[in-house]
Amino acid sequence: MVMPSKEKLNLLLLEYFNSKKTVDSYKDEFVMVNSISLAAIHLTVIIRKRFAPYLSEIKNSEMALGYKGMLANKGSICISFKLGKIRLLFINCHLEAHTEGL
Repeated sequence: MVMPSKEKLNLLLLEYFNSKKTVDSYKDEFVMVNSISLAAIHLTVIIRKRFAPYLSEIKNSEMALGYKGMLANKGSICISFKLGKIRLLFINCHLEAHTEGL
């Protein structure tokens, strides 16, 4: 499967985070801000539920950089959002390892 679904992975991540105890020994709830995939590149952002009302301008983007810019075997993905007045950007990428031929 070239473009597998990451839904199961996201559910497992949320289950893991929500099963952990916090320092105050009560269970804190977590929610997913956003999730994005480009072939095997994946990015998920999870936050504490109490911060969710302060989220805005949630965006994501992807850029395939593989063979002739068409394949997704190389590339990058990002998720950005504002948490209150602070803008955050998370990037995940898989790029070429060598610089020969540049």
